[in-house]
Amino acid sequence: MQEDIIMRIYHNIPALTAYNSLNATNNAMQKSIEKLSTGLRINSAADDAAGFAISEKMRAQIAGMEMAQRNAQDGISMLQTAEGALGETHSILQRMRELAVQAANDTLTQEDRSYIQLEVDELKNQVDNIANTTQFNKKRLLDGSCAGNWSSNDLRVKAYVRGSLREIDQFGQKSAFEGNFKIRIDASATGAGEVQKTSIFKIKHPNVITDVSLNTEDGVEAVRVDNIPAGDFTIKAAKVETEQATPYTTDAISDITVTGQATDAKATVKISLANGGEATAKVDIASDGADGTILGSDLIEAIKGMGLQGLTVAEDETDPTKLVLTSTKGAVTLEIANDDTTNANAIAAPSVTAGTAKDVAKPGATVTGAYGLEDVDTTLIDMKTTSAHNASILFEVVSVGKDSVTLKASSNVLSADGNMENHTLDNIILTQGDTTASTAGSTFKLGSLLGEADYTFTMNLLANVEASAFEAGDKFVVNVLGAGGGKDSEGNTIIPDMTVKISGTQDQNWPDKWDKDVTLDELQYNLDSSKVQNREVHFRNYYLNSDNGKVYEGDVVVTTNDKFVAANMDLANKETLASFTSAYIGKIATGDTCLRDLDKFWNASGVFMLEDPQTLTITQGDGKSATVTLYATDTINDLKNKLNNAIANDLGQGQYVTSDANKFVTFVEDPENSGFETVQGTFLIRSIIPGTAGSLTFSGDEDFINAFATNIVSKSSETSFTASLYDAH
Repeated sequence: MQEDIIMRIYHNIPALTAYNSLNATNNAMQKSIEKLSTGLRINSAADDAAGFAISEKMRAQIAGMEMAQRNAQDGISMLQTAEGALGETHSILQRMRELAVQAANDTLTQEDRSYIQLEVDELKNQVDNIANTTQFNKKRLLDGSCAGNWSSNDLRVKAYVRGSLREIDQFGQKSAFEGNFKIRIDASATGAGEVQKTSIFKIKHPNVITDVSLNTEDGVEAVRVDNIPAGDFTIKAAKVETEQATPYTTDAISDITVTGQATDAKATVKISLANGGEATAKVDIASDGADGTILGSDLIEAIKGMGLQGLTVAEDETDPTKLVLTSTKGAVTLEIANDDTTNANAIAAPSVTAGTAKDVAKPGATVTGAYGLEDVDTTLIDMKTTSAHNASILFEVVSVGKDSVTLKASSNVLSADGNMENHTLDNIILTQGDTTASTAGSTFKLGSLLGEADYTFTMNLLANVEASAFEAGDKFVVNVLGAGGGKDSEGNTIIPDMTVKISGTQDQNWPDKWDKDVTLDELQYNLDSSKVQNREVHFRNYYLNSDNGKVYEGDVVVTTNDKFVAANMDLANKETLASFTSAYIGKIATGDTCLRDLDKFWNASGVFMLEDPQTLTITQGDGKSATVTLYATDTINDLKNKLNNAIANDLGQGQYVTSDANKFVTFVEDPENSGFETVQGTFLIRSIIPGTAGSLTFSGDEDFINAFATNIVSKSSETSFTASLYDAH
């Protein structure tokens, strides 16, 4: 059976029409509400496509302008942040200026200024801190990283090309200023560091020696002086000279004869030498015995007066008819006639019977200076010595009588073993001789001036010299070269093996120099080197200014060690032991002068500024500082080296030089005709950093800083550049 399928569609056309009307009304209402809420007639392209396009363009412009305004506000905020930091910096700079003005007050000491400098240093550090830490949105504002496309620092130029920079091409388009570039830098003006010069440093004290050179390998440890003439001195060691015009040595005796007649009341003793030389002396014939008798004591004195070097003469203790002549090695026995001889017509002739002795040098007695006397050693006075010791003797005429001259003398005696003694002797009376008979005047024995009992120093007023040739106040100096033969403290015989020679040339700028002799007389001393090791040896002498009679009792003191051995020295060529320059008060100092001997480091009250160590602070213009500590025993060279080290290393200027890092500070000893080093005795202090960054300021004790009295002889200047930046393409 087939059934019919019926589909029925139910609809509500009026409802759908109402719903559609509702949606249309709702949409219209939404648009109206949108227009009411936005206040805009066109809210979408549907409202007005053409109008919407125009309004969107305007809206974009407005939004860009609003963002630009916000950017400007951000920029203002950043600038306000920078302004605040700069305001603080400005306040700090105002305070620093205030402190600088305060430091210029002359009522302040250098120590006060150092306290001010401490605050200035802290303020400067704060300025640096502000510059390094001020930032906005993590962008540092004052450290230079936001600078333009190039900038310069102190010593070199750096260029910074930043991607944020833009350039506008010919089409008005902006493009990044990036890529490959070429930089050309032209020095518009080359900067220079400042140069300062100090005051002139001069010597404050006497007895200062400079330019000291010591032969330490031959045992000379040190040299010092006392009251010697100003000039250049050299100390040399030479071989003891035994060969002279008349070598008086006991083993060279070939014969001894005594001649004369009893009626003459005097006999002549002659000692003949192996080399043909001879020594003679007059001896009295005894008046208390039979005619023709020579007393042994008289003969002893006659032989002593001959100048037989290193020789002692005495009667034999067991046989009065013999004299024993003893030298450094062995003895010579001299037979004499018995004192009771009655030979009225001839003198008994002694003879040499035995003996040997060592050669020793002939003694020397030479006049090295005379005031008021001319050629005193050859025309007025005859001197003979048989001294074992070295001596310097000053004679002065006290008074002049009709036929006599009265002298006084003082001596400095140096034995060959290095011992020094001083002796004086007054009332040395020399009488005028018999000029008609050409006989000598009085003979005065001066052994006490040499501190010797067994040796003599005789002085004769020559027969043809009148007492009127002298005047009170006349002076002369006699230097005696000893030849040993004496005994040391242990009784051993002293045998010289070295002659020390001290020579000098006067400083022609010395106010007290004497004009007649530029070269000072060479002084000689015979020493036993084994006896003077590890000790101070005083070479004390009299120096006589023959122009005005002024006497210098000078002393050169040599300190030796155990290397001081004659056998190890080149004595044949005169080994140099030491050399030095003896300075005078007011002389310009040299590099090895100690600070304690410089006039600038003593104030007007005579107080030494370096009694305690002083600290000197050097501040560089860029804020760096360095300190040096100075001591009284420092030399000028030490001071120079300390200042050089401070500037080169502590202040960092040494990194800018490849050589001569010790030339920041120099001491002028040899002035130049041009340039800065024209004034002897001054320090030149240089800075290699140009401009104010390299300026050097010294601070410390007020008096100590005033001693330097630095002044700028060449001002610093900044280096300026012209930098051009090109696109390499």
